[in-house]
Amino acid sequence: MIYKVIFLTIFFALFLYAFVRPFSNIFARLFLLFGSFLGFISIIGSKYANKIAYFLGVENGSYLYLYTGLLTIFLFIFFTLNKFSDLRIMISKLSREIALLEEKIDRFK
Repeated sequence: MIYKVIFLTIFFALFLYAFVRPFSNIFARLFLLFGSFLGFISIIGSKYANKIAYFLGVENGSYLYLYTGLLTIFLFIFFTLNKFSDLRIMISKLSREIALLEEKIDRFK
């Protein structure tokens, strides 16, 4: 029982942290929101998960797990693709700066 309370507290804190922390893109924020929500509903039990699913308009709790899990996976994929795009832009900027610095060094030789 104590482990359930500890993990519920952790997932709830992560859920609140997703609203407070400034993220570089929306996918990271949504990934943390839906991931912590998925963790929260997986810990609370099937009875409450079914109530939340019914409130959200889903047939039962297992479909809620499925939909939230798929959404979290897709958000992770988008977050990863966005991060690789940012890294590619940073690498191209650094390579341009290195080329300009090497050109300046070659002019002074």
